[in-house]
Amino acid sequence: MIEAVNEQWELGIGSSVRAGVEAVIAAAPGADGVVLMLCDQPFVTRKIVAGLISARRESGCAIIASSYAGSYGVPALFNREHFVELTALNGAVGAKNVIQKHLAKVHLVPFPEGKIDIDTPEDLERFN
Repeated sequence: MIEAVNEQWELGIGSSVRAGVEAVIAAAPGADGVVLMLCDQPFVTRKIVAGLISARRESGCAIIASSYAGSYGVPALFNREHFVELTALNGAVGAKNVIQKHLAKVHLVPFPEGKIDIDTPEDLERFN
């Protein structure tokens, strides 16, 4: 497991993506991809991540993203060719920006439960 600590978290999600991808590059320079996901999506499982990897093998696409609630996003798998874009993200701009930029070539995997995230104590209360 690769650990990354974002000392600049207050700068926004872009800095977290950058810290994570840079940690992967440093720890595993030959890595050919990275899966990005959020800690507030309670239904992300090992099976969901395995589905992203399987979809990449089957489709050959460089970005495999989850689709939910009429949109798309993480968890998502990005091939190495997108590492530079991911490490260039800043502020409130996250990985979805990279997905949007290449949407015509993105393979989407249904993950309906991805629409559920827990951001506030009220969200947690509704979830329980």
